[in-house]
Amino acid sequence: IPWVASWNQSGMGMPGFYGTGSAIQSYLQEGATPSERQTRKETLQTMYREWPFFKAFVDRTDTALSKADMQAAQSYAALAPKQAAHLFNNIQEEYTLTKDQLQVVRDKMPPLGTNPDVAEVIEIINPLTTAGRAAQATLMELHQDAGNTRKAELAPLITLSILANAAGSRLG
Repeated sequence: IPWVASWNQSGMGMPGFYGTGSAIQSYLQEGATPSERQTRKETLQTMYREWPFFKAFVDRTDTALSKADMQAAQSYAALAPKQAAHLFNNIQEEYTLTKDQLQVVRDKMPPLGTNPDVAEVIEIINPLTTAGRAAQATLMELHQDAGNTRKAELAPLITLSILANAAGSRLG
């Protein structure tokens, strides 16, 4: 649970989508002729329309993408050691690929984030979570650069930012 919560707090929402786009793309393309690709695409679209479990999976993945804040996620990623930069690039690429592949499965239906009910929640929550994430990333950056005395002063503020962001994440 803490692992998933940290990914959501950072705005990445990675556990909600990572691997889905690659899996769909692999199913559609690997070892398939153009006509087989079309048949596979139609199969996924039929599954989306007719199988409640698959529809729920795709829609939940789409909602995770709608709630992800890759700009905030990038500010957290900038705090990681330079040799870890490729990890964020991989996540960002999978985010884009998953968005594209869900559009194929959903047969070009608009993303769920444009659904008025979902969009309203996102519109209310995003300014709060964006501000909280920005504050937390700034505090963490200050903590990384601070001496021991300053680190001790910043630690309670970082704890508060974690709690605030966790509360904001539960709202959406």
